[in-house]
Amino acid sequence: MKKSLIALAVLGSFAGAASAANTVTLWGKVDTAYEAGSTKTTTGGVIGGVALPATSTSSTNKVRMSNADESRIGIKVSEDLGNGLSAFVRLEGAMTSDVGSSVGFGRETVIGLKGNFGSVYFGRSVNPVDKITIGVGNRAGDMGATIKGGDRWSNSAFYAYENNGLSAYAAVSTKGGAIGNFPNETGAGQKTAYGVSLKYAGEINNKMGYSVAAGYSRNAVAGLKSEWLVNGTFSYSPVTTGLSYSQHTDYSAPGNSDKGYKYRAFVAADVTSNDNVYLQYTGEKDTHKVAGVTAMTEKTSTWGLGYAHSLSKRTAVFADVGRSTVKDKLYLGGGDYTTAKTRTTSYNIGMRHSF
Repeated sequence: MKKSLIALAVLGSFAGAASAANTVTLWGKVDTAYEAGSTKTTTGGVIGGVALPATSTSSTNKVRMSNADESRIGIKVSEDLGNGLSAFVRLEGAMTSDVGSSVGFGRETVIGLKGNFGSVYFGRSVNPVDKITIGVGNRAGDMGATIKGGDRWSNSAFYAYENNGLSAYAAVSTKGGAIGNFPNETGAGQKTAYGVSLKYAGEINNKMGYSVAAGYSRNAVAGLKSEWLVNGTFSYSPVTTGLSYSQHTDYSAPGNSDKGYKYRAFVAADVTSNDNVYLQYTGEKDTHKVAGVTAMTEKTSTWGLGYAHSLSKRTAVFADVGRSTVKDKLYLGGGDYTTAKTRTTSYNIGMRHSF
């Protein structure tokens, strides 16, 4: 349960601006799990018409109890300015719950205004295309990504509008945001990042739900020249399904090209009111060409399977397993090439609580 606080005691650094009209919400999620897995790499190829002998190496992944991407804590501040206008601040940080360390508010730090026109805010936040990505599961069951352009942008201006199922998002970064997401507003010759996205979610006969979305972005931070994404979901209790597809083109030297695509499909079902299972597949392929000739390809396929049992509205136990296979092929010319296949298997069992 989110706790609304009137006093700003938890925000001592903002004490000078505190007023009785401010509302502060402290929220978060603690997610801790036992995680383990293994990795196996097999290499091969053909040189001079002769097949290279296959070689394999294996290793056991480090066992850990937490992941900084899963546990987080946030603070939301809102002040009513009158006439339907309000000012807001959002801070969100990741933490490793097993050792109690954190990385500050690296996930989001924004300040802005909200009114009938929507919301305008500045700082670091989720980019427009990542706003509309879809998927299920977490940890081992969600190892694949649906976009390449990075999930969060710094030194940026953002716009969001949501009304009657329609959502629109837009963002643009400074040149400082485009050269590594550091607080550096110089970067001569660097390009800014920008993006837009639209999403609509609705119901059919109050029984079925659906959503459709599309987005486009360019992000020099990730070397991304352009990326677009389309996806959709459909739900008919107790089952929800989703499909996603994206394509991207990277910056490359004249005459060369770096292109790829990603796709995802998932199905999730509420077995009971407290039990949920899911299956998810994510695939991708990247191709690098030099002077119009394919120099390297990389194919990735990822499966995820998971189960969660809710102990209450805010507390759940879960188990996930995932397998990712990466196949690299390097073309050396004259029919020669080398290959490498890396297969990673991960699993976890844990508990999470949201507040």
